This record gives sequence, structure tokens and C-alpha cells, in this order.
Amino acid sequence: MTTLADVTAELDRAARLIGAARDVVGGGKAVDLSGLDDVVMEACGNIAALPEEQRQTLKPVLISLIDSLNGLVQALNVQRGEIAADIRDVNSRSQATAAYGKGAASAKPGGRK
Repeated sequence: MTTLADVTAELDRAARLIGAARDVVGGGKAVDLSGLDDVVMEACGNIAALPEEQRQTLKPVLISLIDSLNGLVQALNVQRGEIAADIRDVNSRSQATAAYGKGAASAKPGGRK
């Protein structure tokens, strides 16, 4: 049987994973969130097995977890925007390099390419 302490430990683990993910994303690195799904799904299933009065005591913890997840989403959106800008910059430079290369080839003596 799942206890309130078990669920609280699972939610604490989820909060630590989210915090670590935010730190990784804040450092500009990619993050793997696949393990987070499993922890959250297990916690949610175990919350449902608790008596009503115990579930009610978890509301503040769950609200805090949602706030942390929202913060992670914001950090991921910032990172996505930065990556998109970097890709646009690389594409612009590639196009400029390709255009410069074409211009240099047509400027060879004798008009040969």
C-alpha cells in the first residue's frame, strides 16, 4: 500500500528532476526529460490511491510542482528561440558564402567559370 510519505518522496524526486533540467537548460545544453514522465505518472497513480484527506494535503506541493514545470517550459522556450536564431544566422552566412563563391567563380580571367 502506498503511503503519503511515499508519494511525497516521489513528488520531491520530480521537483529535483525539474530543477536539474532547468539548470541544464539555463546552461544552454540539451536535456533529456524522458525519466520525468515516469516519475510523474507513478506519483499521480499513487496519489489517486491515497485517502481524500491525504490527497488534499498534497495540493500545495502539486501547485509548486506545476509552477516549476511552467518555469521549465519558459526556459525551454527561451532555449528554442536562441537555437532558432543561431540556425537563421548560420543559414544567412551559408547563403552569403555561397553567393560570394559564385561571384568569385564568374570573375575569373577570360570569363570562364
